Amino acid sequence: MCVLATRVRPDLAKPLLFHRLLKLLELSLDERPGIIEMSNADDEFLWRLKIVGDVAAVTGRHILEFIPRLKSVLTRTLLMQCPVGHRLAAVLSRSIITTLLRTYPINYYDPQFYVLPTGASPLEQWGKLVYPADVKVEWHVPDDEIISLCSAFFEEFIADPLEALDQYAKGTLAIDDKKVQKHLHIIEALFTAISSHCGFDFEEAIPLEGADFAYPKADLPIIAREQREILLQGQPVRTVLAELLHRVADRIVNGLQDETKSLKSVLVVYKAVAMLRGPSAEDVVGHAQALSLVKKELDNRLGPKKHRFRLLFIEKARLQHEVRTVFQKASRVTKNRLNILRYVVRLAVSRYKEVRSVAQTCFSSIVAMLQLSYRYILDDILAYLAASKDKPDSDNDAQLKGCLFLLLGGKNLAYLLKHDWDTLRKVFPAVVRAQHSDNPTVSHVFDALSDTIETKFVTTGLTATSSVPANKVAGAILGTMDLELEVIFEHALTFGMKKMEERNARNRALYVDMVNELVTLLSTPQIRLKNFVIGHVFLSYFIRNDILPPLSVVAFTVERLLDSNDKTRRSSILMMTSILRSIKPTRKRIRINPCHDLIGTPLPAPTTVGMREDNLWICFNESTVPATEEAYDNTVFIDKMWPGYYGWPKDGLEVHAPISQQVAPENARPDTVDLETAILSRFTNEPFMDALMKFWSAEDFAHEAFDSENFLVLRGLFRHFRDKIVPLFLKHTRVWVKSREEHHQRAAAEVLTALIRGSKRWPFKMVIALRQEIIPIIQTALNNITGETQGDWVAFATNSIGDGDMRRSFPLLNSVMSVSPNDTGFQTTSKLAVIHGAFECSDWRRRDLHYKVLELIESRLTDSYRDHSAYLLSVCFRHDLNIPNMETRVDQGPKATDFFLKYYSRCLTLMQQDGTRLTTLGLLNLFKTVVKTIVTHVSSLACLRPDVLQYYPLLCRFENDPRDGDLAKDCISALTCFSQVFLSENAITRLLQEVRAVVLDSANMPWRGRVVALDNLQVCVFNNLLPIMENPRWVGEIAQLIQDRLLDEQIEVRQMAAVTLTGFIQCDFIPMSQAFIRGFRQLATSVLPQDRSSAEYTQSVVKRHAGVLGLSACIAAHPYEVPPVIPDILMDLGEHINDPPPISQSVRATFSEFRRTHHDSWREHKEKFSDDQLAVLTDLLVSPNYYA
Repeated sequence: MCVLATRVRPDLAKPLLFHRLLKLLELSLDERPGIIEMSNADDEFLWRLKIVGDVAAVTGRHILEFIPRLKSVLTRTLLMQCPVGHRLAAVLSRSIITTLLRTYPINYYDPQFYVLPTGASPLEQWGKLVYPADVKVEWHVPDDEIISLCSAFFEEFIADPLEALDQYAKGTLAIDDKKVQKHLHIIEALFTAISSHCGFDFEEAIPLEGADFAYPKADLPIIAREQREILLQGQPVRTVLAELLHRVADRIVNGLQDETKSLKSVLVVYKAVAMLRGPSAEDVVGHAQALSLVKKELDNRLGPKKHRFRLLFIEKARLQHEVRTVFQKASRVTKNRLNILRYVVRLAVSRYKEVRSVAQTCFSSIVAMLQLSYRYILDDILAYLAASKDKPDSDNDAQLKGCLFLLLGGKNLAYLLKHDWDTLRKVFPAVVRAQHSDNPTVSHVFDALSDTIETKFVTTGLTATSSVPANKVAGAILGTMDLELEVIFEHALTFGMKKMEERNARNRALYVDMVNELVTLLSTPQIRLKNFVIGHVFLSYFIRNDILPPLSVVAFTVERLLDSNDKTRRSSILMMTSILRSIKPTRKRIRINPCHDLIGTPLPAPTTVGMREDNLWICFNESTVPATEEAYDNTVFIDKMWPGYYGWPKDGLEVHAPISQQVAPENARPDTVDLETAILSRFTNEPFMDALMKFWSAEDFAHEAFDSENFLVLRGLFRHFRDKIVPLFLKHTRVWVKSREEHHQRAAAEVLTALIRGSKRWPFKMVIALRQEIIPIIQTALNNITGETQGDWVAFATNSIGDGDMRRSFPLLNSVMSVSPNDTGFQTTSKLAVIHGAFECSDWRRRDLHYKVLELIESRLTDSYRDHSAYLLSVCFRHDLNIPNMETRVDQGPKATDFFLKYYSRCLTLMQQDGTRLTTLGLLNLFKTVVKTIVTHVSSLACLRPDVLQYYPLLCRFENDPRDGDLAKDCISALTCFSQVFLSENAITRLLQEVRAVVLDSANMPWRGRVVALDNLQVCVFNNLLPIMENPRWVGEIAQLIQDRLLDEQIEVRQMAAVTLTGFIQCDFIPMSQAFIRGFRQLATSVLPQDRSSAEYTQSVVKRHAGVLGLSACIAAHPYEVPPVIPDILMDLGEHINDPPPISQSVRATFSEFRRTHHDSWREHKEKFSDDQLAVLTDLLVSPNYYA
């Protein structure tokens, strides 16, 4: 409160607050003459010292008259034995200078803004909103008189600490650790206060080798006028303090290494001297966060933009000035700053953990603010890293960890992530070369380095390029302004291109040298495991596409495929994939006109979607599958399935040229011959392959499923080396497929998948030879498939047979689709799963194959395996779409409507079966498959064809059938799909027709089916509410249907109808009109005959119950409000509390629910009732007392 009052009205607060607080502080000092020697000052004195320091920080120019008294206070408190008192005194000294030297707003209170009308209260102006243009900010800017006063104040109080520390550094004065810390605290506080007026970039920048530019001098932002710099002993303050700190640090490190607290204080002052120029970054960030929070809470988001409290704009202006002062980057590296960095690095690798931690944080902060400073200090860090091996184990680990943490850096400051090849060339080999003990903490640091690379490493650009057309345009633009500028530009461009080429050549040389040195280090027999693992991780991230890897890297990578360490093998596989990608030859591409018929006659651009005359040539047709060498090698295969369905590119379709026009991989790139030879020599070596295949097929719990990494490297090998390496792979694959072990089957699936994918660009003769070899292997594998390996072979089919142009893969698909009648149920199910995997990609060009699959499944509809049959059927019907501009002249494939109509009559016979068991097993399996197909088909397309709804009665009938639990679950899933998809107009009409047939057929439909239909109808209406409400006829039909079911003879149906009616009333689907309520009241007042055994009595009870349920639905539809009609309805229901069951039970349940939902707001709700109604309602709601 005191600080806020002083900041807003310092002129009033000076006599009322600051004078009195300072007087109390002086009184406390007078009462305690020996307080400077007291180790623990009392709380009253400390509190007075603290509040004076806080208020002084915001007093501004008004503090000038108190300077003599404040000096007296500081003289007696700065060197107090009490640590808390000493720190508070240091804060006071900082506050005195800060409030005078800083630039900040001073007109928080503006008398002209807060002009009050006569007789008005000041509160009427509180919270007044203004626009930015109405805020006139006035600033406190120190003049020469104030700067001179602060300079004298600074020199007066810093002289003694400087003298003491100077003698301490020279060894002529013995000072204990606590007093050293106090002197450093005083220096830090006083320098922080004057840092805004200390020279910043006053020294010349140190030139950096290899840098093509130099950062300009960073001047401090000012307001109004230039401000004079404060000097110390006629020299820049930062230079004087830095030289003193260097000597103090040397004294402590060399002679008194246990004074860790003093070293931490030295680091605090180092950070301030190097980078501070006003408020600290932490203070500014805190101020920004607080202002953002306040602005977010107080902003009127519905009001005018930037219409806020005046105080918020002033604080924003102050924050902007602080931000541009503190976070001004691109500062230069000078001699003084470089020396500070070197001493900070020296402390960051020292023996003590606490010192290292603080020094590393300080190092990160300084490096983040000085551009390219990491390059100046890198050699020092690497020198410490190399020298750590010569120290004892404890010192070795400490120095090593310190260096590694410096290289690891903070957020985005890691040396390992720099986009600078000079830095990367030095850092990566140095880390791998570092020697260490088996200390777990060192291992953790290496793990952190490895994680940083694996999670944050971004490929560094190796070469730069310049766009020739862009350069020409730039020169032409300059030429229009001045011909001389164009000539200058041409010379500059020539020079720049030369420099760029030199830099590119240097980067390539640095890259090659680095990876070669890494390979040399990793090949050393004496290398430690931890160094090898992290070095291998480093190397794996330097296999690039824009430059061929050196031969040593390729040979090393191939050999590491047999490493005993699993992580190294996995990393080597990834490296091998990258190597194969880098030596991959560029395939020839051609541009064709795709819009033509089967014989090549050009056709106009299509206007419809789907299969048309102009795209039939890329659709699968068994008669057009190339069966000869000439046809195969000259066929244009199109693996992508996006071209042609909606249309064609205007400028033609770019595709891969036929195989006959492609260059063989071994002849495509002469510069990769040595690399190819190194790889091929190992993969044709039988002992090497035996060992590799043993690793590849080993049981690996971390990679139990189909491994895409293995597949990618194998695909690259087969793509590049073709049939040269196939025999050794097939030798092991034949053995694996005969085994029923999971890891053997997985390895076989990976090899066969890679073989098929890698052979896509092989010539016809090689492909035919390969098919003859692998088709028997595939059939053997499918016969030996197990439950654990089914997923591997599905992945095989998806990634090999199902990928790309089916004209190429059809012979292999035929081998998979050969389901034998002698197969067991599990074998058939597994083969269907594999077939489904081959069709999972949803290629629209496979219409003929879809008919073939449909024929296969229709022959097995009565079998017991239905899941994969349903999945395959949904694939066949996937392109049976109802799109407005769908092509109708060409058959689009199997139609779901024809399939469901075909088997409807057979499934309908299940409705006629009685008894406790469904005896027709084949028919039941057929129905289960159809239901599963409905689920997969409807859920995959998210729409519903009206003809599918003819199964609605069957689904309701068997949804809760106790004779077959699996069928009941499938029926629930199908009904759920019906209720959650979008319904067209025809589908809504058909749905209402089927629901009416279900709920009215009490003779053939059990009551459970009628309950299901009503429940499902409610969800269908809610998910299609808008289109249904737009048709009054549908609304009337549904309302009448629900009201009629309230009169159903089965009580469960009546109750579900009431629940459905409640939902419809609540969403205003059925309006609660007076006529609507009157109808239920008439039913509720039906007369009950005296003879309870008569049929007339039963009918009357049903009518009265229907009326009660209808009125109860009106009440339940308003759970948290009381409309005007509700009190009367409650009174009407109260009259039936003693009616015979189930009427009385429904009434009690309604009143119980009403009390529960209206309890929290009953004080407001009871205002809607009259006194008589409240009395009756109380009697009905309160349970009777036993003693009443």
